[in-house]
Amino acid sequence: LTTNRGGSFAMGTIDRCPRRKYHSLLTVREPGVGEPVNMVAELEEWFDVGEEREVALHSYDWGDAIEPHGIDFLTRFDPMPRWTYEFSGLTVTRELWLEDDADAVWVRYSVQGLQRPVDLRLRPLIRCRPIHDLTFANPFMNGEIHVERGASLRVAMHPYKDVPDIVASLHGASGVFRADGHWYEGVHYAWERDRGYDDAEDLFTPGELLLKLEHDGSFSVRIGTTPPKSDEPQVLSGLEPLHRSFVQELEDAADAYLVDLDGDRTGVIAGFPWFGEWSRDALIALPGLCLARDEVRKALDILESLSARREKGLIPNIPQSGDVPSNGEAIDASLLFIRATALVSKRTRSQRVLRLQEACLDIIEAIYDGADPRVRVDPQ
Repeated sequence: LTTNRGGSFAMGTIDRCPRRKYHSLLTVREPGVGEPVNMVAELEEWFDVGEEREVALHSYDWGDAIEPHGIDFLTRFDPMPRWTYEFSGLTVTRELWLEDDADAVWVRYSVQGLQRPVDLRLRPLIRCRPIHDLTFANPFMNGEIHVERGASLRVAMHPYKDVPDIVASLHGASGVFRADGHWYEGVHYAWERDRGYDDAEDLFTPGELLLKLEHDGSFSVRIGTTPPKSDEPQVLSGLEPLHRSFVQELEDAADAYLVDLDGDRTGVIAGFPWFGEWSRDALIALPGLCLARDEVRKALDILESLSARREKGLIPNIPQSGDVPSNGEAIDASLLFIRATALVSKRTRSQRVLRLQEACLDIIEAIYDGADPRVRVDPQ
């Protein structure tokens, strides 16, 4: 699992064989319509290593077989995530991360050991469907491709009316795009089958990037809903991921759940892959996610965001987000809001706390007046 500040994410398996309908290279948290959209399933790699032989590094479950079998070449996996493959004298590393401030995933390849030119085909597979649904070959998919050749190769498409664009770009290498839009039919997800859900769907590929690798080096592919701000390849920042302390790993894990959402909202994602912003979970987790890490300002942001979206004077369990309606089923979300405000008030003298305390008094009044018929206030 890897995330960005907006709560979008990539999620998958070490052997890169998707086993859940939620596994993806890019799932967009707030697509502008409805629930999160699973946009991109995979970016395939096919290396032509000569002697009429190709090596693929990915995998799919076709129901009766897993093909190709990229794990045969996997020699190391590091959870940043980074995959290391070895075959035909080559060492190939594949790294993956999300752009913090945009719904875009970067995949960086480093190739070592080239003794002669090697052809590489990179093929994106897309879904563009709501996170809980499956998709199938259909006539509504818009496979029209727009190619721009500049400092970096860019390929754009608008698959369906109600989903964002997909823009793929190549950085640090030259290549061409060959359009050959078609469907992969009958990809299976074993863990969905085990859970009793429908387990097969179809994936669309618009074509493939063609590269000729002539010397050792690195290059990147970016796939997102908007074009990149620069043609220069993005690089990972911060400490070397393989040498992070346990505390730093915990910091990273906490940051994955603290998100900046549309409408100047700061929130907590209750869980990946399918949970969104749930007040009850956020208010239970807030002391650990924020106060224990001296993120008092972030805690205030979260409480103010929830306070601004009260309904009938109370904190909804799931606040309204875009065209996704709210949910008021959590009977204790408002009480947890009061508890969280009390804990925050012990850590700061900010005037912002006074406004939150006033909101707590309003909540108590709303409960007393019967805003939630399941709750009553004892006269004592």
